[in-house]
Amino acid sequence: MTTAGPVALVTGATQGIGRAIVVALSEAGYRVAVLARTVADVSAVVGEIRHQGGTALPIPADVTDARDVERAIQTVLSEFSVLDVLVNNAGTGIRKPFQQMTLSECDCLIDLNLKGVLYCTQAALRHMRARHQGCIINIASRAGCRPEPNLAVYSATKAAVIAFSRALALEECALGIRVVAVCPGPVDTERIRRLAPDLDRSSWLTPQDVARAIVSVASDPSRGASGAVVELY
Repeated sequence: MTTAGPVALVTGATQGIGRAIVVALSEAGYRVAVLARTVADVSAVVGEIRHQGGTALPIPADVTDARDVERAIQTVLSEFSVLDVLVNNAGTGIRKPFQQMTLSECDCLIDLNLKGVLYCTQAALRHMRARHQGCIINIASRAGCRPEPNLAVYSATKAAVIAFSRALALEECALGIRVVAVCPGPVDTERIRRLAPDLDRSSWLTPQDVARAIVSVASDPSRGASGAVVELY
């Protein structure tokens, strides 16, 4: 593979926001690692990027499995030798009153939205710390800043990601590693269209809106200082 361009790993990179982010990073000149659980979906996105002339590496992996994450990071380093940007995008949401949430649903949100961020960040940090450089962008949500009813557990996981990002930025700033939390408002994704086709989404963000913000934060430190919480409207 080509050795030109910085390297970015995006989790949850085959649908919605994640797909838009990985495509936008490739268009901006990044070599990208496409991480998601479903092999066919990963292959499809990698094929799309390569067809457009980009450099993409397929990484079928589960961010809730710490050993899988370690293997994924090692695959990126074996192929590209470096990892400049980690975008922790993988996540999910369940909208219902807390009293109706099952314990398994709570575990699912915590495992994917929070633990997945922790596992990927810790694995990537070992490499970034050795190089004294790197950028970690955690996709949180405005619900983590302003909790909403019927999103109690989701809001809690995103608030935890924001707090984690700010604390980690303080720990890593002396080593030249930026950590930024990006908090989109409602985003008009295909999944939302399927689940709630009658919602008025005219004022919502698009996945491409979020992707442009991520490219800006990744590429320009002045647009995303370490410890920043960037809300998108």
